[in-house]
Amino acid sequence: MPNLNQKQIEEYLALINDGERSEDDLEESDTEGHENFCENRDDLESPLEEENDDPDNNPFMAGDPPLINEATANDQVPQVPFPSTSQASRRATMRGLVWKVKNFVLNSDQTAFHGDTTYPPELKDEATTGTPYSIFSHFITSEIVQRIVEESNLYSVQKNVTKPLNLSETELRKFMAILIYMSVIKYPNVRLYWSNTVGFQPIKDIMTVNRFETIRRFLHFNNNEKHLPKEHP
Repeated sequence: MPNLNQKQIEEYLALINDGERSEDDLEESDTEGHENFCENRDDLESPLEEENDDPDNNPFMAGDPPLINEATANDQVPQVPFPSTSQASRRATMRGLVWKVKNFVLNSDQTAFHGDTTYPPELKDEATTGTPYSIFSHFITSEIVQRIVEESNLYSVQKNVTKPLNLSETELRKFMAILIYMSVIKYPNVRLYWSNTVGFQPIKDIMTVNRFETIRRFLHFNNNEKHLPKEHP
């Protein structure tokens, strides 16, 4: 296309709007001999509509595929009832259980202790002549007890500076003694150990229930301010 001035460009655009010329500078006479050329929108949509008249060739107009019952198609599918949590269903399940009398076979290799059963030198004398407390103190040393006391008192001040715990090493050892008692004498609730009717007197004689729960609340082993963040490697 030759270079056009502003007036010629405006005239050319007017011819395009009137349909006398195309944007590709294609004259009407140039459409002759082109079988697939469509002069307007209707000519373009007509063959498309004819192609879509047949539903067999149109995937969007074709009917849905037939439904297949998987249970009937495959006779091997087990019929598992939907689990229910109702009391009646649990009783029905229990009735379906079959109990059999069999001899209990115990594999001694699976229950035997395969670790080192020899006492370390520092415990050899304690194992024969020592007391349970002396053996316990070998593992829970005075340094550990002192560390727990310091961190627990610090934590109580961090929570409320006006109400320090004031825990001592002697009181912490009493607290541990109560925990050992509780591990042997099982009660459904901690406060029941101090009950007036069913309470356990040795625990009641050591400390009050309020003091026990206060120590348990502030019991700490490390300074929270020195904790590493969770994302720390």
